[in-house]
Order: sequence, then structure tokens, then C-alpha cells
Amino acid sequence: MTPSCAARRSMRTASARRAEANFPSPAAGPPLREGGGPDRRRASQGDRLKSLLGLLQKAETLVAVIAFVTVAGLLFADVAAREFAGNGIFAAQKIAVYATAIAGMLGFAIVVGVHGHLRPKVVDKLFPPSWSPALDRVGDLVSCGICIFMGMIAADFAYTSFDVGEVGMVLMNKLWWMQAIIPYAFFSSAFRFLIYAAMPSTRPAGEEIET
Repeated sequence: MTPSCAARRSMRTASARRAEANFPSPAAGPPLREGGGPDRRRASQGDRLKSLLGLLQKAETLVAVIAFVTVAGLLFADVAAREFAGNGIFAAQKIAVYATAIAGMLGFAIVVGVHGHLRPKVVDKLFPPSWSPALDRVGDLVSCGICIFMGMIAADFAYTSFDVGEVGMVLMNKLWWMQAIIPYAFFSSAFRFLIYAAMPSTRPAGEEIET
């Protein structure tokens, strides 16, 4: 083969390869895209849900900390006022009770957020270890249902208080706004359990207390 023939053959081969790259054969299927696939998309969704749950956890923790600081500050100031001025601070104890209720109910949701709730480990011995992922999902769904049920009862309780215009005895303030923290805590926990059941990778690796 002469050099000129080899050069022409090489050019034809290169042209054929460029044409195949631009117009792939139907049998070869669609070109692969980097970063695609259902597993990668599911992982991306899990990361976004984790970020959402993290923001919710931080916001509720901040409010709970503020409530606890309010309780401690008011009680300390009230005791100091009684000792040095002879009179306590008006409604300090009542406000401290409200703040304690807010912190306590948010604490329920916060504990769910770190997966630190009580769990009867003895039940695990009744089923093989291979069932654990499925049982965890079932447990999250059951917990979600319980929280929704309790949240509906609490919401009805708060709405009834709003409807009748119930007020506190000392401050004469509307009570429904403080009672609304109860259904919020249950619905917030139900939201977490639902995400844990749908996307187990978002479930925090907290230490459960054995019972």
C-alpha cells in the first residue's frame, strides 16, 4: 500500500468515526449522561430533605432555648425581687409556666429529630435482623399516624379555646396562641416520621434508649 493510499484510508476512518459520534446507531441506545440515574437523584433528594430537617431542628431548638432562658431569668428575677424589694415581679411565674410549656412541647419534636425517643428493644428479638429496615419503616409510619391523631385532638382543643375566647386568670391573655404549640409539636413530629419512612437515609443515627 502506498503512503497516499494509507493517508486516504486514515482520513476515511476518521470521518466515519466523527459521523458515528454525531449520529449514533439506534441499536446503541441513547448516550449516557454523567450524574444521571435514579440512585443519584434519590441521593440528591435525600440531601435536600436532610437540609430541610436540619433547618427545622435548628429553628425549634433556638425557640426552646429562648423559652428555657426566659424561665430561668424570670424565676431568678422574681426570687431576687422578693428578697431585696419585698415584692415579686408581676406575672413572672405565670409567664414562666407558659415558657415551660412551649419548651417542653418543642422538646418532644426535638427529641424525635435526633432519634432519641424510647424504644422497646425486646421486640427486635422476635424478628430476624434482615427485617429491621422494613420494621423501622413500619415503626415510623405508626409513629406518624399516632402523632397525626394526637395533633388533631390538640388542634381541636386549641380551636375550642379560640372559639370560646378563653383567657388566662392573671394576664387576661388569650390562651389559644400558647395552646397552639401542642398540635404544632405533634404535626412537626409526624412530618419527621413521614420523611424517615419515605427516605430512610434521612433518619438520624441517634442513640435510642432501650426499655
